[in-house]
Amino acid sequence: MKFIQTVILIILSLFITSCTEEDDDGGTTDPNVLTSENLVGIYNVTAFNAFSTESDTSGNSQDISTSTIVGSGFNNVTFTFTDTGRVTTAGTFNFNATISEDGTVYTETETTDIDLGGTYTLSRNSLILSNSDGANVTVQNFSADGLQLFLEQTVVEPGYTFEAEGTYTLVRQ
Repeated sequence: MKFIQTVILIILSLFITSCTEEDDDGGTTDPNVLTSENLVGIYNVTAFNAFSTESDTSGNSQDISTSTIVGSGFNNVTFTFTDTGRVTTAGTFNFNATISEDGTVYTETETTDIDLGGTYTLSRNSLILSNSDGANVTVQNFSADGLQLFLEQTVVEPGYTFEAEGTYTLVRQ
């Protein structure tokens, strides 16, 4: 009986030891796993897409508009994440919007600067940006080659609602 207990203890200790040992590569993390260390770097923006809905019930009628936005002409548009928790952005791109407002559809194109700089922290796959105008930012499809930043924002005030979501596609330099 003691032999069986001893064998069971040895097997359990081997299992526990194998589960707690550091990686064979010296404790480094997989570069495809989102960590603060793996996020650090400079990324080129290669795509931007967004959709928004706005509802204004001031006055006697309700005005509803939707916008579909596609970015293009990315001119050195970059996100830089530092190891000190800072993020800076640079560059300009075209903002091509198709807007539907009360049955009327029109398009607008303008060149815009990207401005999401400030500080950042990671909490699982959420990226908390100090300068995101209240948008929730989630990291999606992270790999050593790049990632997507998914932004969501909702503003609700008496007689007014605004909901938007957008995705920046970033490729590591």
